[in-house]
Formats: sequence, C-alpha cells, structure tokens
Amino acid sequence: MNEQRRIVETKRGPFTLRPERPEDDDFLFQLFRANNIDTLLLMGLPDEMVEQLIQFQYRSQTATYRAMFPTAVFSIIEWEGETIGRFIEHDEQDVIYFVDFVLVPERQSQGLGSAFIRAVMDECAARGRGTRVKILYNNDPSLKMCHKLGFVQSEPDDMGYVELRWYPPGLERVSPSSVD
Repeated sequence: MNEQRRIVETKRGPFTLRPERPEDDDFLFQLFRANNIDTLLLMGLPDEMVEQLIQFQYRSQTATYRAMFPTAVFSIIEWEGETIGRFIEHDEQDVIYFVDFVLVPERQSQGLGSAFIRAVMDECAARGRGTRVKILYNNDPSLKMCHKLGFVQSEPDDMGYVELRWYPPGLERVSPSSVD
C-alpha cells in the first residue's frame, strides 16, 4: 500500500500523520468513546442506553465531518510507533481549520498535544496561513492549551462553541466574530 505519510517534527520528537483507513474504524470509535463517555455516564442512564448513545454519536460525528468537510484531510496520529490520535484539517481561504484533534486519554496532559499543535501552527505560518478551531466553551483543557499557544477566543455561539484563531506575526488577522 502506497499511502501518503506526513512527518510533523516537534520538540517531543516526530509525529507521523497517515490517512485514515476503513480498518481504523474500531480505533476511532474507541477513541471517541474514551473521550466522550463520561458525560453520558453522568446522566445516570442504563449502561446499555449509554452504549447505544455513544455509538449513535460516533456515527453522527463521522457522517457530519465527512459531509461538511469533503476535502478535509483525515489523519491518524502516530508517535513513537504507537497510534495515539486523530487529526482532521480543512484548508480554508485564510486559515487551516483544525476540525478535530483528539488523543487517547493515556497520552493527554503530557505536553504531546501542545507540541503537535505548535508544530502544525509553525507549518501553517511557513505557508503564510493562520489557523482556527472551534471548542465547546466548557472544554477547559483544550481552551487552556489553545490560549497557551496564542489563539484568540471569540464569545460562545448559540451551540456553546467558541472559535479560536491564531495568525503568525505580520499576517492580517480576522476577528473570530466576523467569520461564519
């Protein structure tokens, strides 16, 4: 199989991005489940219902991303020979939109996410591009990481998401509130 791989050099070592494949579906479901199930468990629903809801949400998210961003690059993140996450990026007019970025829980809060995103931001800057991301207003770990990396935040929208944008020095900045 001849698939396009991309190496992202970081201060934590190189990350490899490879295209998502059909056989990644189980990994992607488990990744989604691990990062979203706690919210459903807090609702006090029966376990069987929680499992059905998480499967429905995963299928819905997958279909939505594919429909809304048909030209996006859907990648699996590998680090030190281990599959650790997913990254979806969509090329827009003035920015690269980070549609989704998620790591397995065992690799979160270790500086890997920040190192990876910083390196991708640097790649964007080298091409004269900024970046943007949308995050739920109460996703404190992701918001903290983005603020630390220099993203500028908008007010939450009607769905509870904030948009954050980053532009390299000297590149015209577009206010998050003037987009969409």
